[in-house]
Amino acid sequence: MTKKVVAKKRRVVKPRVTSPSHLDKPRAVGCHIYAGAFSRGMMDGGIDVIEHLEPKVYRGFGAESSRRNLGVEVLVATPDEWRAERFKGACQFVFGNPPCAAYSNASHGRGGPWMDERRGHAFDVLRLLREVKPRAWVLESVPGILTKGGGVMGAIIEEARELGYAVTMWKHDHRFLGLAQKRARVYVICHDFDLQFPLAGRSVFDPDFRIKTVAEVLADVPDPGDVQKVNPKMRKLVKMSTSTRSPRRIWFEKFQDDPKIARPSFLTHRIPLNSPCGTIVNCSCIHPTEDRMLGHLEGAALCGYPPDWDWGSGSLGGKWAEMCKASLPSGGRALAQVLIEGLRRDEPPRWVVAVVDQHAGRRVDESRNSVHVLESPTSSVRLTVDMVRGGVPGRIGG
Repeated sequence: MTKKVVAKKRRVVKPRVTSPSHLDKPRAVGCHIYAGAFSRGMMDGGIDVIEHLEPKVYRGFGAESSRRNLGVEVLVATPDEWRAERFKGACQFVFGNPPCAAYSNASHGRGGPWMDERRGHAFDVLRLLREVKPRAWVLESVPGILTKGGGVMGAIIEEARELGYAVTMWKHDHRFLGLAQKRARVYVICHDFDLQFPLAGRSVFDPDFRIKTVAEVLADVPDPGDVQKVNPKMRKLVKMSTSTRSPRRIWFEKFQDDPKIARPSFLTHRIPLNSPCGTIVNCSCIHPTEDRMLGHLEGAALCGYPPDWDWGSGSLGGKWAEMCKASLPSGGRALAQVLIEGLRRDEPPRWVVAVVDQHAGRRVDESRNSVHVLESPTSSVRLTVDMVRGGVPGRIGG
């Protein structure tokens, strides 16, 4: 009797589909990134930035610098034309840096359409939370958004809660992130995994770091670059100024009635030499030891740009605008490391809404963060839009 031979079915092993969450580098989309500093930091921190979405209203401000230095695709269009849904499932993070002038102390007293337009750009970034549904969504701004941006913050918290995200407001200062510059900023982060932040007063990159001084940074900049000429009517004030006595203060004290001396802007000041300088917002900084304005390469070094950064704008004013209207690389690098570590651990968020102040302590070596949990998964308190708009004492709103 012949034995029937049954051929065994060959087992076909399907190739494993690699989901975005398992890629070597998490992917991200940037919105309102302009000249690319924020993306440069995110890339340095280990994130692959695949595209920038820029508003048509600013006519591609900074887009050429992003293309030259980062090689990323830049789409300049209206928010409706961004077609952000195409990134759903293709990237883990969305990050943005819409104009912060509406919440800045430098814009105190301004209002009307100018203010409304700039507030509105935060919603350009917010719409991507629903359209892309990333693992984490980030908006960078000045700390004033927590006190003057009640409408924006209320909308972010409500949208995040509806979509199942926790919200963390991470307050930090760039002088603790490697810059010789005091630059207080806040990251508003909507996330579906737990986040852990660097200890207060500690660098993300080096636990033994020390704060840099202006002198250390400028010592490595042999060429100041293009230098703004001093107004002849201000030369005397520039020569008399010090890091603690601004030209404007000197004018008010001695030269108000002298038509030959011009009144300086309140932003014009001489930066210190042996400590971090204040926030650089434009080309109004006077060199610490010379009676001239800072060159654009000196300003770029103090802002953490690489020495070979290729500016897309040909004018001096345009270079300073691209340089300062940005979320600087040091912050993006720190944020990327926080997000990547959180994604790696992938644990449930510990709170629903919280403020993490990385440098709440007065001492540089403060060893713990100040964490204000405004709403937790187990609490009976529910943060409402009205509470955010009306102000939560010592927290957010106003």
